Amino acid sequence: MSKLDKQKEKINFLRTMFFFLLASMFGLVAFIFTKYFKLSETQLFLINLAGFILLVAIIWIGAKLKKEIDNIEEM
Repeated sequence: MSKLDKQKEKINFLRTMFFFLLASMFGLVAFIFTKYFKLSETQLFLINLAGFILLVAIIWIGAKLKKEIDNIEEM
């Protein structure tokens, strides 16, 4: 497998992870809107923490994806 093919596979994997995390974030937000008044403060805190972690992961994967796309242009 050539370096270009490996780079393309890495980009495809990162893109898949990016959209998986994005879908998870949308699901978490939808869950919060439907169950907001029924959740305790502890549950809300944990859900918000999970949302923050998802947000950081989305930003990190997006930055890494951009870097890998820039690397493939140099090949």
